[in-house]
Amino acid sequence: MEIIFFLTKDAKSNENWIKHAKPELKRKNVHYDVIDISEEISIKDFLKEILRVIDENDEVEIDITHAFRWFPMVLLVADMYLKEAKNSKITGIWYGEYYKDKDETRALNKVEVLEFTEWLYAAKLFKEYAYTKSLASLIKVKIKEEKSKNGKFKKDIKKLNDLRKNLERLSFYLRLGSVEELKKNINNLVECLNNREFLYEIEEFIPELSPQKV
Repeated sequence: MEIIFFLTKDAKSNENWIKHAKPELKRKNVHYDVIDISEEISIKDFLKEILRVIDENDEVEIDITHAFRWFPMVLLVADMYLKEAKNSKITGIWYGEYYKDKDETRALNKVEVLEFTEWLYAAKLFKEYAYTKSLASLIKVKIKEEKSKNGKFKKDIKKLNDLRKNLERLSFYLRLGSVEELKKNINNLVECLNNREFLYEIEEFIPELSPQKV
């Protein structure tokens, strides 16, 4: 594991860093690197700095508690780039929220914001290019998550599972070039998409996809 701080000149001279963060890191014998950045750094250059220190197949967790206000927007772009170019992914977007009434700070993981972009991008690929792999993979993961929550396969997500199978078959038959099988599969897919139970399951289990009306 590698820990990297991106710090401006003011951040490095701030009491929080000098009297609290640095001594605590030293006390726990935590190795880390510091990358100096300017307060006037452009979004483009900051994105370059982040991508420069991330390697192939990395899993990245980012703390945005004291980051630039525009930083969360950069994460959306960085996440898409990392997946495509480096087969890496952002697995955590952490934010320290202070609760005044309890005088405590809780670390909250807001990574779900990236899940919305994944669903939207997968839906776009399917609608515009008939590329089904991304959407089928996301549905498979979602079904697995629901199954693990309940300990068994829920009846309510059978239509989603049918959609996943149809998408996987469509991708296979497109590569195979089988016209007859493609016709059958497309008919099955259209029937599945128009099914009321399927629409209910989309709204219930995949709200990210519901507005898309795939």
